[in-house]
Amino acid sequence: MYPSHLVQLVGTSGQRQKGLDIYASHLDGDFGIQCKCQSKITPSQLAKIVADVLKHRHPIKKLLVTYNGKRDEPLQSRARLITAEHHSLGHFAVEVHSWHDILGYLKLHPMIAAIYLPEYRPPDLSFNVDTSKTECSNKLSSMDALITRYQLDLAQQELEDLKPRLFDIADNDLKFKYYCSLGRLRSKLGKVTEAGKLFIQAATYLDTPEALLKKASGLLMIDRSAEALEIALSVTDHDPNNGEAWSIVIRASAVLHKYFEVEKIPIGTRREDKVLYALAAASAHRQEYRQADELFEHLRKNEDSELSTNKDVIAEHAKVKMILLQNQPDFQPGDGCGDVLRQQLISITQLLKGPIDELLATGSLHHRVHWLELRSQAQFFLGNYREALNDLEIALVLEPDSSSLKKSKAVVLAQTGSADEALPLLDQVAESPQVPEARLIKAHILMEAGREDEARKELRTLMNADLPKKLALGVRTLLLRLEISKGNEPAIARLLKELSRHGATRAEVLA
Repeated sequence: MYPSHLVQLVGTSGQRQKGLDIYASHLDGDFGIQCKCQSKITPSQLAKIVADVLKHRHPIKKLLVTYNGKRDEPLQSRARLITAEHHSLGHFAVEVHSWHDILGYLKLHPMIAAIYLPEYRPPDLSFNVDTSKTECSNKLSSMDALITRYQLDLAQQELEDLKPRLFDIADNDLKFKYYCSLGRLRSKLGKVTEAGKLFIQAATYLDTPEALLKKASGLLMIDRSAEALEIALSVTDHDPNNGEAWSIVIRASAVLHKYFEVEKIPIGTRREDKVLYALAAASAHRQEYRQADELFEHLRKNEDSELSTNKDVIAEHAKVKMILLQNQPDFQPGDGCGDVLRQQLISITQLLKGPIDELLATGSLHHRVHWLELRSQAQFFLGNYREALNDLEIALVLEPDSSSLKKSKAVVLAQTGSADEALPLLDQVAESPQVPEARLIKAHILMEAGREDEARKELRTLMNADLPKKLALGVRTLLLRLEISKGNEPAIARLLKELSRHGATRAEVLA
């Protein structure tokens, strides 16, 4: 349980406690604790304790029952059985902790042991608080280095191992640093909401501009952008040259669709990398991809900047370049692509090569599988189908249940003439909301394979589905092609009307 964000004793002596002595709120869920000052608890007594807690409907994730006796296997078995029953009913888990268990936990919390149970404190737990603080601070710095190198699994394990020791000796500075590291780790793992909450938690330990900005970053991550903007602006009022504050102002303004005058930022601060990165990300968010590309290019060419080699920045730049290419009216992928387009696609694969190879070498690529998918897309547009398939197969080893990856692999297989391998993959993801275009792709493959009746069946199924406009147009356009090839004039006329009703232009229909 320790450390907990909020621990409360339930009631006072003489009051009814509704089955709980202690209530604790934690990031992982709320816990309840029932303390029994007795040397033995029977399985039937445990069942009564659990029933009492259930009766009062406490919104807890786990119930811990503690007692000052020895470990008891029948009692532990009963707790596991109750937990299994509760799991199917959506109720809390149940654990029992004996006095021996509690003494074991105290070994991880020497300061608590020293204060409350000095007679049980083992000699090997002697420590120097100042030395331990320094060690913990250094350890957190090394954790940050692991996170920067994307050794995220190792960083997570190290942080978990450090937590019990750190919170026995930590002052507020160390606690702030710990939660910042943990938040950064969660962010790298793609758990953005969780990361935001951790940054907000970190900010509760210090009353400094740095802590305020960490809170603002957290608020931005949990979609409370207006509050983040207000905090960041308040920091710039007192410190106009604070690049971190301005970067949050830029990002929050973009999310809120608010116009922001870059000229408000002092010229020197405007040139800081973190500000340029925020401007690039904000431009991409507003779909101003040309400007985003120029800003990312400027960042990458600054060899003195840490961001020039930041793998996430490089991958974001590659993504922006890909969107720019696909938005070009003369975009013609495959063997027929021109020299300029080919060079741009090659530059995307080259951008991604370093980050992918480095993460592959450290066994961390499973945290950034979408980089492989993006490079595969570039290889596909280049007509390098073998290389595209190779990236997708590696990605599917790392994320075997990914609907997007299966869809992408099916597209490449179909392009290489392997329709019989592509169609089963599309069948696997046909109902996935992540890839609503899967059935349309399947219909296209079936039509190209001369299986027009099957293609028509797929398309008619999609006609009744609630689809995005672009996808709905694609369904009707492909069905129109089928009906034209068949010479079905009534169906052709009906589909042309439907396309017009859906807002299709003549150019889109002809295309």
